[in-house]
Amino acid sequence: MSARASASGSSSQSTTAPSGPPQTTAPTGACEAMDAVLVEALAQTPEGQAFTDLSRSATSEEVRTAWESFTRVLSTDYLPQLQTAAGDDATAGNAVTALTTYTSMSARLASGEVPEFQDEAQAEQDIKMGRTPEANPEYRQDVEALNSAHMQLSECMPHWPVVF
Repeated sequence: MSARASASGSSSQSTTAPSGPPQTTAPTGACEAMDAVLVEALAQTPEGQAFTDLSRSATSEEVRTAWESFTRVLSTDYLPQLQTAAGDDATAGNAVTALTTYTSMSARLASGEVPEFQDEAQAEQDIKMGRTPEANPEYRQDVEALNSAHMQLSECMPHWPVVF
């Protein structure tokens, strides 16, 4: 599977960036079972195959679109399997919840439903003047929720790729 770099956005909360090599084992047995469901879905669904078959020269937009398509399928068609795999494990249960958050926030941000700036015209003027425009608080919240969900998913399932 191709690894890609992470979602953009800044967070007002301080988080420690992981250091060292990527995690290769799941932290719990339930997360390991969820990771197996993820790997199966990547291999068996047309959306998963489309994502994993992308060439290294694929554009960021192609990667994002393929990944969002796959995560929609994962969060609908594979949700019961993921919930069963999670069982009573808190870490895995949080990852199942994070998948729903990740999918909904990705869709909102990609569709432009929540604009990055409340006043697009003022933001354009600020950029032209060399100033940093004021971000839409709702947009920032969605980006923070997406990034938090991404962290929970990648901590539980080592095969969850880093995409951008």
